[in-house]
Amino acid sequence: FLPLGILVFLASHGDRDIGALIFLAVLFAATLIGFRAVAPLVGLTNHAGRVYVTTVFLLLAVTSVHNALLPISVFLAHAWSRSTNPDKSAYPDLDVVAGIVILSLFWLTLGNATTWNAVSFYGISAMGMSLGFCVIALIPAPARVRLFGAFCVVAALVVIRIVSVVLNDPVQNWNGPMWGVVMVNLIFISTMTSRFTYLFSRFRVTLLAVVSTMTPVIVYCVETDLGGLL
Repeated sequence: FLPLGILVFLASHGDRDIGALIFLAVLFAATLIGFRAVAPLVGLTNHAGRVYVTTVFLLLAVTSVHNALLPISVFLAHAWSRSTNPDKSAYPDLDVVAGIVILSLFWLTLGNATTWNAVSFYGISAMGMSLGFCVIALIPAPARVRLFGAFCVVAALVVIRIVSVVLNDPVQNWNGPMWGVVMVNLIFISTMTSRFTYLFSRFRVTLLAVVSTMTPVIVYCVETDLGGLL
């Protein structure tokens, strides 16, 4: 994780001036120190907290803030599900970091290999993971609360998606806003997590990553023909 993270960071910031790099280093150090105090309040170990901060920092360092919001929301949704409906994984806090890193590298690699920008599809996958964690978090609640909570979560995710689509350039939005794909993915994930909750009692992060990526990957492959790779 760290070598790959450093490689991506250098590829994005290797040509920046020393002042900008010092600012990023100071910001990273301050965030680590600050999160050390916050981590115990949300039930995270110091080690898990440091990994969270490192991952979020790398996301913000290599992409624009509006494109990092949906992946960051996955961490918040996971923390919620862990507190209300914990899974049986040995290291759930580190699992979600690994899940986001693998998902990010998957879309980054696929986009670079085909030359068709995949950031919008990456956002759809992150939306799915966030909704999946939130639906699982709401399962112990009464039916009305679950319905209202799921509606609020979907509304919030859609707003973030709208911001991303509006702020991204035509290269990133080459396939349009893809609201049909977004809705199909969210319906699929909400159905899977609410009807087959027992499947997500263990290896939750892995399963959600796979389920949330299936629809956007199929659409990406169809729309790009995999850039002639096949």
